[in-house]
Amino acid sequence: MLAKVIIQTDNGSEFGGDKRRKVDYGITSTTQEKYKAEHRYIPPECCNANANVESVHATIEQEFFDLETFNEHQDFMLKTQAYQYFYSMVRSNFSKKGKTSSQILFEDRKEIDPEFLFCPVIDLDAKFREKFGLEKTSKGGQHVPKCPRRTEIPPFSTRLKVSFP
Repeated sequence: MLAKVIIQTDNGSEFGGDKRRKVDYGITSTTQEKYKAEHRYIPPECCNANANVESVHATIEQEFFDLETFNEHQDFMLKTQAYQYFYSMVRSNFSKKGKTSSQILFEDRKEIDPEFLFCPVIDLDAKFREKFGLEKTSKGGQHVPKCPRRTEIPPFSTRLKVSFP
């Protein structure tokens, strides 16, 4: 039960921000109706509230996932944990006056226990599969449509039908 969970999103149409649909089957209605969790939009006039999250995701993609290779699941988990420590405690963020994430956190929230930085990386996919009795191993990766082979793509001239009088 997610009743104690609050999910915050931006006001984009993918989260129901436009409210022009007769029936909403998206994440917002699923969150509220099926799981009884609370959904909130970012506050008005705080358009950059999601910018930090998007920036972190882009940085992790470029600095970690694009550069690393993983031999097996355990290798992935160890490298991910090491990168998490690096990102939180060592990596300077020059758009934040050269401070590390942990410096920013502890300046803003002095009451947080520093042990928080050492929380382990968790395989949420595995936890989900375990909770719902699914196969122990995932086939891996996200669903990405297969790119057609070059021979399957018709020549440009046959795809474009143009006629002139």
